[in-house]
Amino acid sequence: MLGVTGKTWEDMGEMRWELVGCLALAWLIVYACMVKGVKSSGKVVYFTALFPYVVLVILFGRGRRKTNLLVNIEISKDEDSAKG
Repeated sequence: MLGVTGKTWEDMGEMRWELVGCLALAWLIVYACMVKGVKSSGKVVYFTALFPYVVLVILFGRGRRKTNLLVNIEISKDEDSAKG
């Protein structure tokens, strides 16, 4: 993942510019949050606290809709194993 080709400093691989860009963007966001101060941090806390639950509800709903699909897959596996 990091492009390491060996165990010496010469074999550390090339610079991965997409990772450098992501790191710079992350630090830019941290800097912007620090400049804004405590006033805007309450909104960030609400988002980070509630967003995982929203994702869980969406995934639960998708899983509930696909239960019949999973049952059908199991039935087809049983039919395939009975055939051969």
